[in-house]
Amino acid sequence: MTCEERGERPLPKALPPLFIGETVSRIFAPIYVREGTIFDGLEEKPIGRGEGEALQTMLRLGEQGRDVRSIRFLPMPCPYCGADLHGEKDTWVLVCRNCDRVYEQEGEGLTSIEFGVWPTDGEDPYYFLPFWRIPVPPEVPLFRARPHPSPVRPGPNSIPAPKGDPERHLWLPAFKLSPSLFLIVSRAVTTRRPTGYRLEKTLPKGRYYPVNLPWQEAAQGALVLLAELQKGEIPSWEEVYPQRRRPLALLVFIPFRLQRTELVQEMLSLDVSRFALHFGRFI
Repeated sequence: MTCEERGERPLPKALPPLFIGETVSRIFAPIYVREGTIFDGLEEKPIGRGEGEALQTMLRLGEQGRDVRSIRFLPMPCPYCGADLHGEKDTWVLVCRNCDRVYEQEGEGLTSIEFGVWPTDGEDPYYFLPFWRIPVPPEVPLFRARPHPSPVRPGPNSIPAPKGDPERHLWLPAFKLSPSLFLIVSRAVTTRRPTGYRLEKTLPKGRYYPVNLPWQEAAQGALVLLAELQKGEIPSWEEVYPQRRRPLALLVFIPFRLQRTELVQEMLSLDVSRFALHFGRFI
């Protein structure tokens, strides 16, 4: 008998598991073949027959393992101007301060990606945190963010505000945080960001936090954020982007003021603990 037949409220659907920023490791185990039997190289116990398809599968995995374990190096000069690219060991993107370009790894090379920088008043030094700005299709119901005009005048090297409805964007950290803080920061920036702003096209002169969360993983958080804002179930990727394999994600650097142990964004009424950023790099 179902819940409806018993007059009870139906059980909620199980939430889909989403792993954002998790580190995935591949471990190779040694094996050897003796007299037609495959043995575990550590415990020396038989794990299968070394004949036919089973043996061929093991050999194919071994060949793939040799390719995976080989070290590959990427050239670090900027593909456009030849200057040295900058980035920390856990960064997903590399920046060129000479020609103001940002690159991400794609295959065996680097691909230039679009970026923007929130303008600053230029009074105090800033620390910039990276965010992914992801559009939401018009057919997906969305909240209305509160009006919050930008108090900073656009500079000469700026790009216009996004076309269409400027409020139909989700803002997700491009860096790793604990799950609860990731959702808090995403919601704060999405619902409180200024409208009618113009993004600068010049890389920030101050320090910036490395982009260690690719847009593909951050976009999974967009599904959770949509469910949180709509107070509903978590949608699937196909429901939100039925005909898009990749939304037009834009990397945006947002300025924060460094105050003791916190990074503060007064316009967003948001502060991020430096300790949270530190421990996020170990996720």
